[in-house]
Amino acid sequence: MSRAIWMGVNVTFNCNRQCQHCYTLLRSKIAIEKTMSSQTIERLGVMLDRHISRYGMPRVSHMCTFGGEPLLVEETTKFLISVVSKKIPNIVIGLNTNGDLLTPKFLQWFKNKGELQYGIGDFSIEEIERVCKMVVSNRAFLMPTYVLTPYNLDRILEVVPLIRKYTPYIVFRHLISKHPKEYLKKYKEGLVNIFDWMLSTDNLFNPTFLWEVSLLSEGNYHALCGTRYVIIDPDGSVGTCCARDEKIGSIWDDNFDFYQTIEDYNPPKHHFKGIPECEACEFRNVCGGGCPYLKILNGKDWNSPSPLCEANKEIIPLLLKVKERWNG
Repeated sequence: MSRAIWMGVNVTFNCNRQCQHCYTLLRSKIAIEKTMSSQTIERLGVMLDRHISRYGMPRVSHMCTFGGEPLLVEETTKFLISVVSKKIPNIVIGLNTNGDLLTPKFLQWFKNKGELQYGIGDFSIEEIERVCKMVVSNRAFLMPTYVLTPYNLDRILEVVPLIRKYTPYIVFRHLISKHPKEYLKKYKEGLVNIFDWMLSTDNLFNPTFLWEVSLLSEGNYHALCGTRYVIIDPDGSVGTCCARDEKIGSIWDDNFDFYQTIEDYNPPKHHFKGIPECEACEFRNVCGGGCPYLKILNGKDWNSPSPLCEANKEIIPLLLKVKERWNG
């Protein structure tokens, strides 16, 4: 039986920016090895070969390059993508980048290899349009990830319509941080406003990617984080969350197995299971109970509703309307 590989690879912790919303900000400060070596990339290839030998060629797999800024180490990033793509030819590659170092030359190399996941922080409108225009003009697959910072929530009705001129795909990326009441208010108002705009103007986005914590194409949410999703750091150590500095193994361990290791750590389950409020909620299969680590950061128990719960109960019905209209 084939088993999918879902992984994020921190190819480097170095970055030309210091965005405070970055998932790896803390980990990058304490990491000893900042950039992945060619030897570690080759070792990852060996472990993928072993996985395929044991479980068969995965039918669906995904790799995102995280960090840091992957294009600071462009040749290393290219080598990583080439090695992984050779091992699993049908794997979906996502390249996360802040866009500063993108060039037409790189886009020509990358355009048939995966999704250009342009992470939009508190950047200027001019910067955002420059990157979107460059990616689309070079016929690469543009997948903007719009970070839900307070500033981006305030200007969401200005920036998202601009993005829609270039692509019908977007991911709204949550902040993994403490959420005071002022932020929760902005979060709800901003997302309600943008989904209302989509519906009132018929400027829709593909609903599969609208909501980071949903897999609406399957009709049912299943938590990958902590169950089927692994993060690999530059030294080859493996974790289950891009934000937490928690290790469950290493690809340098001959006994490491992507599946067995993670099942020993945290058996697969829906995150809403065992949370009474979530099990009784009509939207449990959409939000899945939310991000466990976000709950901890906001002083809640792992087995409790998300701090975004009340806001999401107003936002999710609009999201489902977008899905219905898109599939119309």
